[in-house]
Formats: sequence, structure tokens, C-alpha cells
Amino acid sequence: MIAVWRYADRRARPDSRFSDVFDHFAANLAFWGAIAWCMEWPWLVAGLPLLAALSYASIRRGLATGREIFLVYGTVYAAIGVCAAVLPHIHRTTPSMSFVLAVVCVAAAALWRLRRRLREPDA
Repeated sequence: MIAVWRYADRRARPDSRFSDVFDHFAANLAFWGAIAWCMEWPWLVAGLPLLAALSYASIRRGLATGREIFLVYGTVYAAIGVCAAVLPHIHRTTPSMSFVLAVVCVAAAALWRLRRRLREPDA
């Protein structure tokens, strides 16, 4: 449905910047769907690979187009999904918070490196 609407908008108004809104809406919807699948066991098997593929695609798109927000989507939603998948299986507070801290630190470092890579001139 979103793809049809986006296509129709592009055909009707080629100079419209509204198509970017469709890109962001579709990315967010897909990521939240994948994260929802990461919360229960039978769907976890499909949710984590889907989340990884979406994150990879989002980061590649961000690097290819120079749009930093897609780097943020790929990194942050992957961190949220990993936490959503793992935290229900860690039963004590200190290990749970330690895991979240580790995931957040790794995500922040990855995002920082991706942002630097985006800002570097092509060599």
C-alpha cells in the first residue's frame, strides 16, 4: 500500500519532497514490525534475521545517499531489537542493565564510526 501511494505521488508530483516522508514511514514501520517479531520465541527466528537485513539495508542506503538518519535507523533499531530479544532471558537486574549498557555503547561506537565514514570525502 505504501509503495503504491509513493509511486502515485511520484508520478503526480515529480518535484515533491513528500516522497521522503514515505521513505521514513516505511523504514520505521518495517523496523517496528521486525522488533515486534523479536519479542516472542517462534517469531524470534524470523525477527532477528529480518532486523539484521533491514539494518544493513538502512545503513547502506544512508551511506549511499548521504542521509544520516538512515544510519541512525539502522543502528538504533538494531540495538533495540537485540535488547528486546535478549532481555526477557536475563532474570536479574544487574546483568540486564549491564547488557543494555554494553549494547548502547556498541551502538554508539558503531554510529560514530558510520557518521565519520559518511563525512569523509571519497578518496
